[in-house]
Amino acid sequence: LHGFHDGGINMVGVAIAKGGFQVDGNPVTGNATLFDGNSLETGEVPSELHLREGARMLLASDSRGTVYRDRLVLERGLGELTSGPGYQIEANGLRISPEAPNAKARVAFHGVRQVQVASLAGAFRVSTTGGRVVAFLAPGGALEFDPQAPGRQPVFSMTGCLEQRGGRYILRDLVAGVLEEVRGRGLDRYVGDVVEVEASEVLSAKPATGAEEVIQISKIRRVSGGCPAPPASAKPAPGIAQPSSAG
Repeated sequence: LHGFHDGGINMVGVAIAKGGFQVDGNPVTGNATLFDGNSLETGEVPSELHLREGARMLLASDSRGTVYRDRLVLERGLGELTSGPGYQIEANGLRISPEAPNAKARVAFHGVRQVQVASLAGAFRVSTTGGRVVAFLAPGGALEFDPQAPGRQPVFSMTGCLEQRGGRYILRDLVAGVLEEVRGRGLDRYVGDVVEVEASEVLSAKPATGAEEVIQISKIRRVSGGCPAPPASAKPAPGIAQPSSAG
């Protein structure tokens, strides 16, 4: 679909399936043209979406989403995005955005509340639809979010080395070297250890120098004693947001 143009109509791509699916509640078999704002619901078989600028989406069986020019809003089930420039997935108030071309991510609803995000290739930035960064996801990483009440930040989990610098607590991701300033109770006894935390962003807080943001820890668990040194290749360049892995 490279190079196709609207011609005054908001065409955003096509859906293809080896069976039936629904577009805006209407049954379709085989394939259908998709327009901006169409709702697509799969049945017993998945549907493959070929979207603008080379983006591709696999919508698993028993899944539902709304398709727009720049994003797919997943409402149920599982979607797998192979990114084109600027194309994103949204799910339950989260926006999953590729950091590089040809990145590939799987986004799925898990149970009643949780949203799972996994990077199959490339790095991804996870933010709220309002633009506040929640987490960075390195290639091969995965994380799970527990939706909060409206107006509250989603909770995410992250594993890293807890350090103390200049009187502040810093969590260093072990894969990419990304730094987060962390706040919480009883952190002294975890300094120098690898920990897994559940946390949410502290809005309007200014992070320590070099840290991406400030996060408030709600749960912390020691994974192992002693922190490995950061690999030289993983140190982020000044001013450039690097992805981190979270579990």
